[in-house]
Amino acid sequence: MKLQNNWLVSAALASWSLSACVAGTGDSGASTTGGGTQGLIAQGNLATNIDSKDISIDYSKADVTVTMKHKQTSEALACVPTLTIVAELPATKNNVAVHMCKLELDFTAGFAGEGLLLTGAKFYARQGIYSGTDLVDTIDCAGWTTEPAKGEVVYELVAPQTAPTIGMNTIAQPYAGQTSAQMSNVLLKPTGALTLKFKGRQFNTTLDTLTFKGDVSSTGDANLACSKTYHDLPSWQLPDVNPKSDGVNTTYGLEAFHGKRIILDMGAGWCGACIAQADVATPIHDQLKTQGRTDVAFVQIIDPTQPELMFPHTEEPLMKGAWSVHSQLMPDGSTRAGDKSDAYAYDYDGRFMGFFEGNGTVYTNAYADFLNHVISADKAKPDFITCPTGGSNGCQVTQ
Repeated sequence: MKLQNNWLVSAALASWSLSACVAGTGDSGASTTGGGTQGLIAQGNLATNIDSKDISIDYSKADVTVTMKHKQTSEALACVPTLTIVAELPATKNNVAVHMCKLELDFTAGFAGEGLLLTGAKFYARQGIYSGTDLVDTIDCAGWTTEPAKGEVVYELVAPQTAPTIGMNTIAQPYAGQTSAQMSNVLLKPTGALTLKFKGRQFNTTLDTLTFKGDVSSTGDANLACSKTYHDLPSWQLPDVNPKSDGVNTTYGLEAFHGKRIILDMGAGWCGACIAQADVATPIHDQLKTQGRTDVAFVQIIDPTQPELMFPHTEEPLMKGAWSVHSQLMPDGSTRAGDKSDAYAYDYDGRFMGFFEGNGTVYTNAYADFLNHVISADKAKPDFITCPTGGSNGCQVTQ
């Protein structure tokens, strides 16, 4: 399968239009800092229950930094496709001013009409104190539960099925032509539930109890796009080792195949079930090429042990690495790491559209059904296909 020429181009970000625009002045800085009674002020708390303990972290005295970028064009209206909020509570340790309970929220734009969606979040239950890049000490978040782990403890976002969003009040800037804009009395209102996880521990919370208000600066960037084109594909980069592949000896990921239907296998040259899958896929792949269809990509993450054993069985890219580098949010809300003989399917816009559970034993008829469904599924609204336990009981198709 030939790689697209633009396979290293990042997926576009989506729009968040502002309803009123005027020209303005300002510095070139992209972030605004405040805290207490000046600058940008946080209001409200972050509430949760962990270790059977109700906890509420009050951020009303937090130091807050907002980093915002808008699209700089000749158009009249601007959009804001990226926004990051960091709130930290001031503290002291050994008579030195430090911070604790840091909360980071990263928003990027979804598809047109979706607004800004939460794509990353961190909560620092135990925060590092650094000298340059060296960790010299830590400080616990006051009021938080006792953490069993040593060192810095940072809970991170578990990919949600429904992403939290953030809204902004009507303001006069940024104007699309500005290289920078200074905005006063901005109200940022996040909303939605999320789960944060650190190792085997996690907690649930909501952003509805927090608001951020004050002065914000935004930096213009002509390279931003105001509408997201693709759903986020699992992010990894691996070397292609198949000498028959157009991408051999280069390192890339699934973004190389944006705009195609993608069938991703987890294989190994020493795995009989994996060889059987490749032998099913290869004639189907060849038939597509005979038909002149270039809209389907066959890709495999191959175990690093003896990848050359797979070379005679396929011309598809063989991405050498651990299967678990591929992680997918499943329809039931769980997250699954890639495993031997698994196969995943993605639609033209990156939507997850099918899963074949390898289970170590592959029923080749079911695997062929899986491939043919993915290849022929409706372009406008493809049905989701699942083939559990290696296809031993066939495949199920749902809308």
